[in-house]
Amino acid sequence: MKFDDKDKIADLILNVAQRKYEIIIGDKYFDDIVSDRIFVLQIKRKNLQCRIKTLLFADLSEVDIHKDWKKDLKDIMLSTAMVKEALFDTENIDLYLFLALPDKIDREECVRIEATEQLCRKYVLMPDERLSDFFERTFLYQVASEQSVIHGLEPIFNALSKTGMNYNWMSQDIQREWRTFFLEYSGMELAEKLIGRDVN
Repeated sequence: MKFDDKDKIADLILNVAQRKYEIIIGDKYFDDIVSDRIFVLQIKRKNLQCRIKTLLFADLSEVDIHKDWKKDLKDIMLSTAMVKEALFDTENIDLYLFLALPDKIDREECVRIEATEQLCRKYVLMPDERLSDFFERTFLYQVASEQSVIHGLEPIFNALSKTGMNYNWMSQDIQREWRTFFLEYSGMELAEKLIGRDVN
């Protein structure tokens, strides 16, 4: 199993996020409505009045690929929908599914599933991907390499620079501020930062 140890997963999240978050273990309420292949963690930024983010971890890695593993995937998605329904409206946009598929599923299928954003944002563990590398490509990874910025390789940096060329209001200061927002926030928190007011 790839996601079988809640404590290990929680510790990996804290390390990748540079201890900027605190972990709230999913309570019995979620345990009663999710598949037995899922566990729930909730996280929030330390020392800030920020929204809670709900993370679902679903592990199908030991399911026989020759059987109907897509039925198991549908069960996972049904549980995800039930969790989303149970969350407050202001929290259900900050719902994320972390998914481990059967071991012999190819990379293309993983990418296809990850690209679909129905219900929530999904992250799929790729074949032979280490858990630490997996988490570092999620929103949890807070710090982009300064070297990447220098060489213009960071996608956010490139996008903001191009926008600045086309719109006078996108000053260097605003670009720096927005880059920080995109690196450090997601979901409703990001929307609130970008438009400068609470989103209801």
